[in-house]
Amino acid sequence: MKTKRYVVGLAAIGTLGLAAALVGSRVRAQDVPPLVATGQFGAMGAIRGEIVRLNVSNINLYPPDPCRATLEFVDASGNVLMRPDGTPVRRAVVLAAGESAFIQFNAGALLGRDETRLGFRAAVLVAPPEPDTPPDPCVPSLEIIDGATAQTRLLSPGTIRTYSANHNETLVEDR
Repeated sequence: MKTKRYVVGLAAIGTLGLAAALVGSRVRAQDVPPLVATGQFGAMGAIRGEIVRLNVSNINLYPPDPCRATLEFVDASGNVLMRPDGTPVRRAVVLAAGESAFIQFNAGALLGRDETRLGFRAAVLVAPPEPDTPPDPCVPSLEIIDGATAQTRLLSPGTIRTYSANHNETLVEDR
């Protein structure tokens, strides 16, 4: 009987020690950038007579999760392409479940007189999800369309960046 009390006492002391050690550690989340690229596309090119279209769709079947995204085209230096009137080739959208949107430009309108090919990269930017919410439902695609026939010459689905809740997203400090 005395041995049993001794073992129970040691177990209680060990449990209290473990609880004190766990309470002594502090957890804090890392800072998250305001917008991240979800639709990843490589560098591409378009010539006169081609229309470049960047699409995004909210693939959720049911509300309330909207797709909040900024669609844009950038040059090789990462600067947003500018139309001849000085406006950026960029569009911010909020899409309900099942909705889609796009932004497009005519390559010939952005080419200089002596230029034959316009280099660009498409990007879809979204706010990263909160830790306890599912990833943004935005799904991108990119088309290059023949301006004379309206036929799609190229369709690229892009690579969707996913978010994970791995152990590297939380820092633990021991005191």
